[in-house]
Amino acid sequence: FWFSAVEGEVYSMASMFIALLVWLITKWENEYLAKDSERWIILIFFVLGLSVGVHMMGMLAVPAVCLVYYARNYKFTWKNFIWANAITLGILIIVFKIIFPLIMTMFGRLEIFFVNGLGLPFHSGTIVAFILMVVISYLLIKYARRAKKNIYQTAALS
Repeated sequence: FWFSAVEGEVYSMASMFIALLVWLITKWENEYLAKDSERWIILIFFVLGLSVGVHMMGMLAVPAVCLVYYARNYKFTWKNFIWANAITLGILIIVFKIIFPLIMTMFGRLEIFFVNGLGLPFHSGTIVAFILMVVISYLLIKYARRAKKNIYQTAALS
């Protein structure tokens, strides 16, 4: 850990993000039954998004969130523990094999279309992709508020 922290590359900031994420997980776990405990989940996912911009090593905190949730809600049995790990693995597969590639492909294809197809300046496709992501997020949050389901709203904000 110390060797990574003193490197002049991204590892020191990535280590800081992992430490911050673990701390946020413990804060959420302490206030788990509070009415506004979702704020910690939203903050965890925000910091996780920031950490991915530095290094993908921040995604190592996702299993910790899942296993803390499992330990808080379920009694330990080997069957439940294996299911919790399988669900955690499923979440990581969805993020790494579906969400990340789709977002990167969308950004790349829109950039190529707007620059090469329409002759617009560089990064115009990236700006359009960003606006599209903001609109999709807005619509998801609006739907979650209209549905009045707290889990939908937390997922949409995360």
